[in-house]
Amino acid sequence: MNDTLVVQPALSPPRGFVWRVFGVLVSPGEAYVEVAARPRVLGALVLSVLISGLAIGAFLFTEVGQQALIDEQFTRMESFGFRIPEEQLDLIEQRMENAPYFTMAGQLVVLPLVLLVEAGVLLGVFNVILGGDATFKQVLAIVAHASLVLAFQQVFVVPLNYMRASMTSATSLAVFFPMLDDGGFIAQLLSTIDLFHIWWVTNAAIGLAILYKRKSSAIITGLLIGYGVVTLAIATVLYLLTTG
Repeated sequence: MNDTLVVQPALSPPRGFVWRVFGVLVSPGEAYVEVAARPRVLGALVLSVLISGLAIGAFLFTEVGQQALIDEQFTRMESFGFRIPEEQLDLIEQRMENAPYFTMAGQLVVLPLVLLVEAGVLLGVFNVILGGDATFKQVLAIVAHASLVLAFQQVFVVPLNYMRASMTSATSLAVFFPMLDDGGFIAQLLSTIDLFHIWWVTNAAIGLAILYKRKSSAIITGLLIGYGVVTLAIATVLYLLTTG
């Protein structure tokens, strides 16, 4: 990996929103120069919410999607030792009709909150600890545009989930190791690590490297280590809860 300091080229004339969207996905090094210099949050945030909400909602409008959600909930509850009485099954299935609406509304509320928290944490790390001088709006614009990667994931994954009749991610590392015991720690860890999440972390790291004029390789490595620590913690907690 190229371990050179990221130097921003001379700023070009303003580019349109469509260019930013495709640029973040296919040419982040160039796109984030524009994002850092002219931070705009709303467009990327709205597009991420719309794509994610509509993709997941469309899946849950189908019988396959609703049954996959029921199966996922039952499997998760049983792994925690809960048993659902038979008389409640019909009620749960009836409520599945509202699942697409709750899911889309959830995207509208949850995604902005998550991005605000992410931007706040990153601003604290890079400004307070590492001595950077970026604004909150600049960092928020970086993470908002990086979230387009996760929105694109839904477009890619939902058709696969429909064919698989499953809510579990088709791009997690667990997919490549079907021989593992689903209840084991390694399987739990691999199911927590997602290829699109790695792309998302790397993409955001490139934007932060440009914003703070630091080595891209160092930031990518640092954020991937952070991602690894978080996924390890999540997998450990879930394993302990399901086997305790």
